[in-house]
Amino acid sequence: MNPPVPACPPEARSAALETAVLAAREAGGILRTIRTRGDCAVLRTDAHDVKLEADVRAEQAITSLIRQRHPDDGIVAEESGGENTARPGVWIVDPLDGTVNFAHGNPHFSTSIAWAWEGIVQVGVIYDPLRDELYTAVRGSGASCNGAAIRVAETARVSEAMIAVGIAAFSTDTMTPGAFARLAAAARKVRVTGSAALDLAFVASGRMDGYYEPRVYIWDLAAGTLLIEEAGGTACMWRGRAPFQRACLAATPGVFAELPAYFGVEVNDCARTCLDDNAD
Repeated sequence: MNPPVPACPPEARSAALETAVLAAREAGGILRTIRTRGDCAVLRTDAHDVKLEADVRAEQAITSLIRQRHPDDGIVAEESGGENTARPGVWIVDPLDGTVNFAHGNPHFSTSIAWAWEGIVQVGVIYDPLRDELYTAVRGSGASCNGAAIRVAETARVSEAMIAVGIAAFSTDTMTPGAFARLAAAARKVRVTGSAALDLAFVASGRMDGYYEPRVYIWDLAAGTLLIEEAGGTACMWRGRAPFQRACLAATPGVFAELPAYFGVEVNDCARTCLDDNAD
């Protein structure tokens, strides 16, 4: 059985939501301006990823605001790593999720900011700056997009579902060609879009029905999994093989019940353990 969830001060949760919204919009404005101007400076490339000046500038804007408004909190961020992560309040930040999309002019990217209290995510914000869609969730208070309540779709079967998956160079252990082929044959459609955070927001708002990625990072997932839970869906994360790395499965309740079977014993067992832990 899990230990009791520490009570989060309501005023701290409200302050975190306000900061997350301000920070997401500020970072999104930076990304939108860079994308519109086309001055997308590349700082580093490797075989499967890039690091852009846009990532750094957006993260600096977010973390600067957090440090100004919440000086006692820790921060885990994609570009700068973790600092003071043992503190009760910790921010989890991905300034630009979908960097490769952004670099290629693909509009599917987002900013993701979450705030956790004693290890439990309490606030999640995902901002899609090109569509100007701001997704927010507060634990126990539901989820919304631009102020309107959102719910997951009523899709109950994989055969009726549009599923987003993430496939990275280091994730082929459970996302094998056979697993992908089985899912593609069973689902209505499978999509590989390149932004985990925005995929999760789409599941929360009913635009997608499920999501799976075996090797992704906590800053891509923290806000989006809370969005899905608060929108009536089911979301589970379990540890990956590197610091801050996770696997994630999230879907409508009906699709979640069927989806693990396509990815083998490890995913089945981890998803069941997550559900059992959440039920305690």
